[in-house]
Formats: sequence, C-alpha cells, structure tokens
Amino acid sequence: MRVLGIDISEQGVFAVELDTAFGRFELRDTHETLLEAPDPTSPNTASFAAAQQMVQTLAERTERLVTTVPTKISTFRNLQLASKDRKAIKAAVEFELEDDLPFESDNLHYDSAILNQSSAGSALHVGAVKKDSFAGFMAQLKESQIDPDVVTTDAWAYRSLLNRIYLKSENPQPILLFGIERAKTYFYIHQGALAGFGAGE
Repeated sequence: MRVLGIDISEQGVFAVELDTAFGRFELRDTHETLLEAPDPTSPNTASFAAAQQMVQTLAERTERLVTTVPTKISTFRNLQLASKDRKAIKAAVEFELEDDLPFESDNLHYDSAILNQSSAGSALHVGAVKKDSFAGFMAQLKESQIDPDVVTTDAWAYRSLLNRIYLKSENPQPILLFGIERAKTYFYIHQGALAGFGAGE
C-alpha cells in the first residue's frame, strides 16, 4: 500500500511517501514546498494551494493519505485513570476533559489511546480539537481537493514513529525532539510508553 503523510503549515508543505506491507514500512520519497512569509489577512491560502499541487502532481497514486491537525487548533492531555476496564475508561475521559479544557464538551472532538496499564490503572493519551475549528480545517482540505483517510495529531505521529524505533532497541534511552519553525516552536519527549509534547506559536 502506498501511504502519503502530509504536513501543512504556514512555513511550507512537507510530505513523505511510504510503501507498507506485512507490518513493514519502506521510505519511497520525500517532498517539500517552502513558502514565503504568509499574508496576515489569509495565512493559510498559499499553504493549502501548495498542498493541492503537491498531491496532484505525485508520480505514484496514493492509496492512503494521512495528515495532522494544526497544533494551534488542537491540544492533548496524558491522563492517569484508576481503571483498566475499557467501558469505564471511555466514560471517565469526557468527565476528565470537562474539568481540564477551557471549552464545553459539546463543542469537542476527541480521541484517546491507552499508553500503558498497570496495577494502578491506565495511562491514556487524549487528543482534542474544537468542532468548529476542526470543521474549518476539513473544509479547507476539501476545497483543496485533499481527502485524508486519517487525521491525527503531531504528538501521536511522533509517538508512533519513535515507538517503532524503540522496539528495535535493546536499551532505549529517552529521546528529545526539538524544532523551531517560523510560526511555532515545539518539543517532544519520548521514553518507552510515555510521551510529552509542547508547542508555542
């Protein structure tokens, strides 16, 4: 299967093509389009236009397209819950988010994944975005004729990648990923099943 991962930002559009089969991944190609400083009245126009052109001019047909929600409209939390029962966890997540996020739960899209479980309960990663912000982002993708099969977050994408690196290491050490871009600075810390991510505009 040919997979395209694409990152759309004010700084540029970056993509990677992978072939995947039987749980293995092979890097096929990388692409980038760097942009000039964005128009402050319409900062995303050039980014989505560049993304549309990039996707439409690929030499190989993409069978699955993956992209990330911009960090400026998304957030995440790592939660510790005193349960290992999936139904109890699902019920507890929304309750925890209501107390932790500065907007109403009825204006919230979120998804969660279990990081690890022990006798103390479950450690969860939860990604969240306001419904109206997510709808606007998806509308921009649709207008640019980009139809993603998977929409994830930067933090979860980094975790998925580095987990594969960890699986091949006999003595994994903590990893710090640090990036400085025109519109944001971010860091990601990874150690085993635990992860931390922060970004600032």
